[in-house]
Amino acid sequence: AYISFMFRCYDDAEENVSKFFACRENAWANLMANHINHALYTGLICYWVARKSRDGQKWYDRGNECKMTLKRWAESSQWTFVNKWYLLE
Repeated sequence: AYISFMFRCYDDAEENVSKFFACRENAWANLMANHINHALYTGLICYWVARKSRDGQKWYDRGNECKMTLKRWAESSQWTFVNKWYLLE
C-alpha cells in the first residue's frame, strides 16, 4: 500500500488497505512491530480515500483505528512513536 500511495496509484493503495484490514482482523496480535508502519501508512491512505470516496465514513473509521493503534504505541514509547501519531492527529 505504501509504494502505491507514494507513486500515486490510489486505486491500488485502496485495494491493498482493504486487504490489510481483512487480514488484520484475523491476526493474533495487533501490536507487533511491523504493524506500526502499516498503521501509519494505512492511516494516511484511509484518510485520503475518505476524502475522495462516497463511502467516506467507513474510511474515516479505519483511519481512526490506525490512529488509536499509533496512540497505544506512543503511550509506551513517546520518543519513538508520538510523531507518527501526531501525523494522523
